[in-house]
Amino acid sequence: MLERFVLAARKESVSLSMVAYEDGKHIPIAGLAEIILGCKWADADFQQDILDIVFNYKIDVIIPCMDGATVALAKMSKKIKTAWPVVSPMFECVVFENKSLASHWFEQYGVNAPPLGVSNGLPVIFKKIKGFASRDMHVAETMGEYERIVSTIKMDDYLVQKLVKGREFSIDAYVSRDGRVLGCVTRERLLVIGGEVSNSVTRRRPDLEKEARRILGIGHFIGPVTLQAIEVDPGVFSFIEINPRFGGGVILSIESGADYPRLIIREALGRPVAHVEWKDDLLMTRSFSETFHEGYK
Repeated sequence: MLERFVLAARKESVSLSMVAYEDGKHIPIAGLAEIILGCKWADADFQQDILDIVFNYKIDVIIPCMDGATVALAKMSKKIKTAWPVVSPMFECVVFENKSLASHWFEQYGVNAPPLGVSNGLPVIFKKIKGFASRDMHVAETMGEYERIVSTIKMDDYLVQKLVKGREFSIDAYVSRDGRVLGCVTRERLLVIGGEVSNSVTRRRPDLEKEARRILGIGHFIGPVTLQAIEVDPGVFSFIEINPRFGGGVILSIESGADYPRLIIREALGRPVAHVEWKDDLLMTRSFSETFHEGYK
């Protein structure tokens, strides 16, 4: 992602320096960004720490890349006067960090989503209410498995949904600061490892894009948004998640022509932005890459 920002800045003929707010220095992006060891999002000093960094480093743009970071940044966005926090309003960030609140939001606005509870039949999936990347999930195919899982977890921390199956899709969208949906790339998730997409392909699905745009029009989103849906029947989609941030597979959408980093840079500079065009049937496969850190103790 940082490499894509470097390329976007080059296209806009601007110089770019990047800092990353992290809990450790030995991370892969250390070669591209200066690493700043920061507070946890819930720490009392977090907001002042961010304000000091914005001032000392003359930051222009702040981009959260995790669900908790969107909430933490949205809480203080109005305090940041000299930089643009690329984050949706507080309400949207709080709702979509919490799978229980998100499920009720889907129901309220007529968005098709998996029904809650075991009363709709098995199998069901237990999702951590504030979980991410498929961590701490459990699937029950039988009532025996359901009862065993219930006996081993703290149910207040979990949401129980009907497990829906089908082709999995992500929609990488971008909403401008004035509320226009400038990009809405639909892509199929072919292979997922540890909750992160490994293989994915852009698939032009006007039916899915239409519903995604309707959903985006209900909320007050700003910047990158990733929606996830499962095609349970031909042309019938069940939405399982909305992340008001860059999704893990957005690199495919960027490569296809939806240059969201460039849109962010243009908006930050006050330059005009327009709808993006993207290539269909573009396949992305991923591999690991190594980063080396000397002097590690």
